[in-house]
Amino acid sequence: MKRLPDFVGTWSLGEEDFFDIMGYGSFEMYIIEKRQIKEGAEFIKGIIKDYFGESTFEGELNSNTIRFTKKYNPEAIINGGHKDIIEYEAKEVDDKYLGEYTVINGTNGGIPQDWKHPFMMRKHFDPSMN
Repeated sequence: MKRLPDFVGTWSLGEEDFFDIMGYGSFEMYIIEKRQIKEGAEFIKGIIKDYFGESTFEGELNSNTIRFTKKYNPEAIINGGHKDIIEYEAKEVDDKYLGEYTVINGTNGGIPQDWKHPFMMRKHFDPSMN
């Protein structure tokens, strides 16, 4: 049986059916390790799968925010994933998390610089559980 992701999301906002297909910008987040680090907050660690391939992440999840850093594996970097870390931070709004990610040591118009972009994610809904 295939494991379902804990979260699904996109950094390609504006796509209507991004949860239906794993296209460019869509991602699946699998939490492999979770432990309480303080009242109402958990350390999380795991794997993200997206258009470029796999990456690892670790961060913090609490009742209304999520923060994590992502690092692509070498194969995903060859496929176009960023070579340095990417920082994500979002707040829960209704049933989803809305926020920004920051590409560290990125380029914008050929100029080396960090840059930000919005993203959205939500807890995975398993229709078989309904």
